[in-house]
Amino acid sequence: MVKILEHKEKQQSRQLWEEIFTEDTEEFLDYYYTEKVKDNQILGSFEEGRLVSMLQLNPYRLCVEQYEMDSAYIVAVATKKEYRHQGRMAELLHQAMLEVRKEETPFVFLMPAKEEIYKPFDFVTVYERKDYRITKQMLAEAMEKSRSLKEVKTSVLIEEILESDSEKAKSAAISELIKYSQSKLQQHYQVYAKRDRKYYTGLLKEQDSQQGSIILARDAFTGEICGYCFLTKEDEVQLRELVCDDHREIEILYAIWEIYGIEREIKLLGGEFADNTLQVDRTFPCIMVRVTDLCKFAELIPVGAKEKRWIESHPMIVIVDSFLQENQGQYLLKMEKRGEKFFAKAEKQRNLPRKSEELPQNIPVFTIEEIVRKSFKKLKIFLNEVV
Repeated sequence: MVKILEHKEKQQSRQLWEEIFTEDTEEFLDYYYTEKVKDNQILGSFEEGRLVSMLQLNPYRLCVEQYEMDSAYIVAVATKKEYRHQGRMAELLHQAMLEVRKEETPFVFLMPAKEEIYKPFDFVTVYERKDYRITKQMLAEAMEKSRSLKEVKTSVLIEEILESDSEKAKSAAISELIKYSQSKLQQHYQVYAKRDRKYYTGLLKEQDSQQGSIILARDAFTGEICGYCFLTKEDEVQLRELVCDDHREIEILYAIWEIYGIEREIKLLGGEFADNTLQVDRTFPCIMVRVTDLCKFAELIPVGAKEKRWIESHPMIVIVDSFLQENQGQYLLKMEKRGEKFFAKAEKQRNLPRKSEELPQNIPVFTIEEIVRKSFKKLKIFLNEVV
């Protein structure tokens, strides 16, 4: 039986986390179980009163096109070794989807340990993160192709935002960062986590638990922000999510290298650079999405000329969802104009049986996975959340 843990029960899940995710430090878990569990949901499966399997739902505010929506990030999916392969994870996932459907949440997302684990539940990979391994020689070669070493050395100033800073200093720096990051992400992406004060205040505490900070890069001549990233210094210097003005990544990385006296290499997790000055070390299947409310999900999808033709040729469709029966049914597809754009609209006409042989034969049939792939194919996504 799946149970939603009461707030006072949530701390019981820490022992299971420590048992399964041994790479996480005590400092990080102190942060997580102080901050994140304040407003998340933890679903648990019990055996003789003992928590043996869990799943956690962390709330996120996402920007999708020009709209905002509430979503949930599924983290810490874990089962004790002796209780695996008993269907507990499937039960937790199903109950989690039912819970977020109550809030009319269009979709949930997660970072998979392995894609194969979640594909049977119709999770679809929608964002592949580019990771970089950067040496000083690579930086030098990149600088030769762009600007002189002298220019690079004097072009950028690095500023840290630390949890230990005064509240006034933190607040001022975060205000600048909110304005810069929202502008940059809105310019280049259609789906990303909303950057507001709550987001960065929580992130700063997360970085602090990993001996890290938020890095601001400022133009040395104007003082304006020209980039940012998140830095941790546990076993090595690691950067996450470098977002910057066009063609300034080399300057920023060189400045970080000099300031922190890095000897070997920098690992940079997440970033896209227009001129390909940095060599991608690996492309990581970072985020998988699962639709939980098809009608609400359809409302997020912008309709261009190609999609308009598709809807016009498929005004009535059948959706098959073998895992979440609430999505399965016969739908009428429409379009509605909001502002200057058209968006899809799906109206459920009737529920349908689980058995595929009993589905209507004269209406096109699509799986929920096919709809997600088709919808996200045209959306540029940027989701690098840790928890």
